[in-house]
Formats: sequence, C-alpha cells, structure tokens
Amino acid sequence: MTALIRGEVSMLRRSIAVLVTAGASLAVLAGPAAAAGPVRVPFESTRIIAAGPDTCPFAITSHVSGTFLVFNHADGSQKVTVADFFVTWSNPLSGLSMTTALAGPFITSAPNGDGTVTVTIDGNDGIFVAPGQGVIYGAVGRLVYIADESDPTTPLVLLQSSGIQDPSPFPSVCSALA
Repeated sequence: MTALIRGEVSMLRRSIAVLVTAGASLAVLAGPAAAAGPVRVPFESTRIIAAGPDTCPFAITSHVSGTFLVFNHADGSQKVTVADFFVTWSNPLSGLSMTTALAGPFITSAPNGDGTVTVTIDGNDGIFVAPGQGVIYGAVGRLVYIADESDPTTPLVLLQSSGIQDPSPFPSVCSALA
C-alpha cells in the first residue's frame, strides 16, 4: 500500500484498525441507529523520523493531527474518513517544514463471506509539493484491495491502484527540508 511513510502509515493503520474494531462493536450495540452519524475520534501524535540511509541525513519531526470519523452501516460495512487531518514534517536544524492534508475515506465492505473484506481508499494519502519543483511525493488516487477481516489495513490482494502512488518520499523530500 502506498503511503506517506511507513511509520505514519503504520501508526495510522493501527489507529484505523482500533477504530474498525471499536466501530464494529458500537454498531452491534447500537443496532440500526449506528448508521445515523459518525463516531468522532480525535488523533494527535508527534514522532521523530531518525536520520539514516533510507530517510534523510538529518532527523525529521513528524506531527500528525486530525479527527477520524467512523460510520457504521447496518449491512456490516464501515467507512472511516478524516476531518481537518494534517501531517507536517519539519527539520529542526533548518527550520523548514512541509505539510500535507490527508483526505478521503477508508471504506470496508460488508464481509465477503470468506473471512475477507474489500477496502477502498479514494483521495489523498499524502502529497508534498516543493516550490519550483511541483509534486515531489504523492500517494493520491484510488486504491482497492482485499484484506483479512481481522486486519483491514493490510492488503492481501491488490485490485486497483491509480493516480500517483510513489513508494517512498525519500530521498526527494530531503532537499526540500535541508
């Protein structure tokens, strides 16, 4: 799965997995009323991306904040989307930073009947733009895959991938933050 960077995505995937599990529990408890509106879950995290051969020659401070909106539907499907969700990477040494908004839904189908679900992610999973260079990293477009019901954030079979799906922001973001 193309994503902003493994650390952010891993952290967001764990958060989404918790939301999917909690949301499914809420749907069972709430019954048909579960589809009435979203469960709002605020999220904020700051971490350091260490300097290294697979990142940049300097440490990057990554700050992620926003709100998950979890919609549970009567048919067992679920939609997780975000509101006012931003990722900012900063280089404390240079004082430079880059910000990307995250947008778009994370939709899991009702169970496929074989222990899997179909996941659709449309929108912006991260895009960094540098002045004079344009897009230097992008994970935007449409991603559709099959996943295990117990872990909907890990693709088992990729069905569709379109748009800009860069595998890593490194080393392209390094010069913009240096």
